[in-house]
Amino acid sequence: MQHKEDSPGTRREIRSKYRELILSVQKNREDMLSASNNKLTEVLEKANKLFQDVRQPREAALDAQLLVVTTDLGNEKASQLSAEGASFDSVAFTEHLLSYMGLKRLTNGEDGQQNGAAFGYLPQDAWQKVAQRAENCFRAAPSFHYM
Repeated sequence: MQHKEDSPGTRREIRSKYRELILSVQKNREDMLSASNNKLTEVLEKANKLFQDVRQPREAALDAQLLVVTTDLGNEKASQLSAEGASFDSVAFTEHLLSYMGLKRLTNGEDGQQNGAAFGYLPQDAWQKVAQRAENCFRAAPSFHYM
């Protein structure tokens, strides 16, 4: 006796969903390579849910094909990120650092604006806070590797 999961209609539906995922990855390749979105992760999550219903070799072969396509795309995305990693946004870094340090902005009524620029002050322990955070990064010995 066949279970509901083993019916030809269910198997056909699973294969169809896998083909749709593979096709969407191939069509939206450029979108998925963008560092600003998580579409590749979403596809992998859908594939994981779909894999729970895989019972036959044909569906498993489609899962493997999707895995190959997404792995290639993930590899390309990782290479792209490491190539783009050379750019450093100093303004964003400075904003995050000052926010972490607890910058206290002066209100409009105070003498905190000159030539349209807003000023503020840092708490006395601001640099100690950064030092403690940086100290955590240096507690472990650096890994050794050959060039």
